[in-house]
Amino acid sequence: MLHTKLLPYFENKKMCDIRAKDIIQWQNEQISYRDVKGKPYAPTYLKTLQSKLSALYNHAVRFYELKSNPVVVKAGPLGKSHIPIKHFKLEKSLER
Repeated sequence: MLHTKLLPYFENKKMCDIRAKDIIQWQNEQISYRDVKGKPYAPTYLKTLQSKLSALYNHAVRFYELKSNPVVVKAGPLGKSHIPIKHFKLEKSLER
């Protein structure tokens, strides 16, 4: 994930030079992505991507004196942390 989704987009910038607008542009690319069948990334996958990026920034804030995490502070959330549970009604023939 780091090598396929994050580094290719941000590889030419230092972490301290990445702004919220850069992250929002990256988020928009991830949201608009479609595979060969036209399917987008699942909301939980988008959330995982953003969590990985945010974790990198949290580490830099804690140990390398980066001032803030632009993922959390300004860019806003991406995706969903869980999928709602769907309940299915079984037909009577299957209940037996």
